[in-house]
Order: sequence, then structure tokens, then C-alpha cells
Amino acid sequence: MRKKKKAFTLLELIITLSITVVVVGTIYTFFLSNSKTIITTEINTDLQTESQKIQNQLLECGTEANSIYSLNGIEVKSNNMEYSDVFKDSDKLAINEITFQIEGDKYTFSFNSSTRILTLRKNLEGIVELSQNVKEFQIRPLDYRMKPDGKLYDANGVEISYILNVKRGYSDVTIPASVIVKFRNK
Repeated sequence: MRKKKKAFTLLELIITLSITVVVVGTIYTFFLSNSKTIITTEINTDLQTESQKIQNQLLECGTEANSIYSLNGIEVKSNNMEYSDVFKDSDKLAINEITFQIEGDKYTFSFNSSTRILTLRKNLEGIVELSQNVKEFQIRPLDYRMKPDGKLYDANGVEISYILNVKRGYSDVTIPASVIVKFRNK
């Protein structure tokens, strides 16, 4: 009598491999989905923190000032900047620099569109980096729509809008934000 050898048949091996592939595929899909969600949530949290930091600095400097001192390196008062000269194509102006003067100090917010970095500088002292993720930085005087022939120096406040954006892996998170700065010392 022959003794039967115990072994896997080809059919059993194919069935086992098929089940294994389905289980591993399901686990991988679940892991990938959760990983993307975690990364997106982490980026969103970081951007909200940066946005809050930017808003706090803009409000702190803007509300203490009596007006905009300079815009994109041009002194606003001495150049008699009118809304019609500055806001030609839209009601918001993309800017790369805005300076507020508080008593004798000048606070300059600078935006470099190629590096996407927003910084704050007091007088000519040290520079504080506020964000590396700024996509747009714009302003609009609060009274622009009611008084389109007004002057930028006479504005009672400005709305400063910015967009933060980060792309990491499969995640692309964008947070638009704006802050209304009313000049208290006008």
C-alpha cells in the first residue's frame, strides 16, 4: 500500500494567494486613506495656527496705527495716493509690502511671492517670519465702495486678505482668511 503524501495542491495555493491579495489590498487602501486624512488634518491645523498668528500681528499693528504709512515701498501721504490710481482693475490690490506707523516706529509686513514668505519687521531691526505658505496677500480700504474717489491715507481702515496653501503628498490644503483693521488713532 502506498502512503499518501500530504501537500498543497495548485488549486489550494491559488485560492490562498487570491484571498491574501484581497485582504492585503483592503488593508493597504484603508491605511492609505487614513494616512491622507491624518496629513490633511495636520496641515490644516498648522495653517490655522499660522493664520491666527498673522491676524494677531496685523490687528496689533494696524489698530495702533493712524493710517497706512507706505504701500509697496511708496509713502502714501506724500504721494497723495487716490483709490482710482491704486485700484484700477479690481477692488483688492495684491501687495508685497505694507507699513503701518505707530508713533515713531514703523511696522512693515513684507510678502515675497516667489518664496511665499510673509515677514514682519519693526523699523530696521530684526525680521520675524510669520509664514512660509502665503499664496496671496491683498488689501482693500473699508470705504472704497462707498467713496471710490477717496485717498488711501484718509481710509478709516483696511481689509487685508491672504491665502495660505500647502501641498504635501496627496494633500493640498488651502485656507483663505481676511482681517479687518480699523485705525483707532485716526
